[in-house]
Amino acid sequence: DRDDARHCSSRHFPRVRNVATLLADRQISRGNRASRAGAELLRWSVGQWMRCVHQSSAYCTIESAKSTIALAISHDGVYFASTHGDHTVKVFWCTSWQHICTLRGHERTPWTVKFHPHSRELLAS
Repeated sequence: DRDDARHCSSRHFPRVRNVATLLADRQISRGNRASRAGAELLRWSVGQWMRCVHQSSAYCTIESAKSTIALAISHDGVYFASTHGDHTVKVFWCTSWQHICTLRGHERTPWTVKFHPHSRELLAS
């Protein structure tokens, strides 16, 4: 509806640089540049996760996961993947937290997960 569109407008959540660039700047920069990158990351996360009225900061429900060990976000902010104590990696849409798929086959708990820096289709754990 019209009220939702007003809340989702870019006027309320200005566009920021690519999230991968912001993460890199925060990690390798020092002083003011690192602080600015951190502040811009916070604005990005608010814009992604809390953009519309129907979204909230509620927990993402995962039926069978024991615990979350690691989390990675794709370079373009479309997907996030998480590793779990039940020896799985789960992939979700960032915008809706909807579960896309579960990757099974690890003999032990996967401790890390990482998307390819240029392709959200490649995931390593």
